[in-house]
Amino acid sequence: MIIVEHLGFFKHNLNGMERIDFIMPEQLKKTFFATLYLKNDINCFAEGNQEIVWNKMSHNYNNEKLVAPNQVHGTKIIKSEEKNSLPIRINADGIYIDEKTGCYSSLRFADCAPVVIAGTFPKPWMFFLHSGFWGTVKNISSCAIDYLLIQHKDFKITNTSFAWIGTSICKNCYSRDINENKTSDAMKIFDINNIEIKERSVFFDIPGQIKNQLKKCGFRNNNIYFYDECTCCKSETYYSYRAGDKKCRLFLLGKCTTN
Repeated sequence: MIIVEHLGFFKHNLNGMERIDFIMPEQLKKTFFATLYLKNDINCFAEGNQEIVWNKMSHNYNNEKLVAPNQVHGTKIIKSEEKNSLPIRINADGIYIDEKTGCYSSLRFADCAPVVIAGTFPKPWMFFLHSGFWGTVKNISSCAIDYLLIQHKDFKITNTSFAWIGTSICKNCYSRDINENKTSDAMKIFDINNIEIKERSVFFDIPGQIKNQLKKCGFRNNNIYFYDECTCCKSETYYSYRAGDKKCRLFLLGKCTTN
């Protein structure tokens, strides 16, 4: 049963588990899939441990290997391949997926933005990115494009390059003390329209900044999809660190479906 439809996404309930599917365009729908599992019994039981989640869910996915890096709010990107799969946990916040990828891939979230980018040129490619406050300051989206340029010297963003910014904390819920070092660093990086100062607090529009970063990378505005529900405002549906979820996490899962 479909619960909510946003452009580029479907939020629905499958076998008692609520999830948001990232809808691939015609050019990619037979190549990749990505879905975000929301609050559910398995994610609550696992308390953010992706290996526990996969032990409970992998029978639905042919018991294949899962790449699930240890996220450290950085910009390192690893390839989705068996040598990087569980129980190996490499420190990284991005996963590169292509047609040679035989593993499933996963990242975890509670207020940070799950960013998926994908395209067809010069060969089909997809990234999972963990872009929270610090990952956005460091512009992990741009780092993914740099990664592609290393993989494919003739790579460029085209009209068949797409991006999805999943549910994350909104600009009204994410603030930092104005005197913190990281706050001043971020104020030098964030576009002025994505910052609001109220007395001793600075409010940051993280998804808004990510969208600007993607546009600067060359993604067309109409090819960027944003799921505009706040994890903190709707913490009954989503895990939110700011709302008190210190361990439990949303579970982003995806794969190249041609393998």
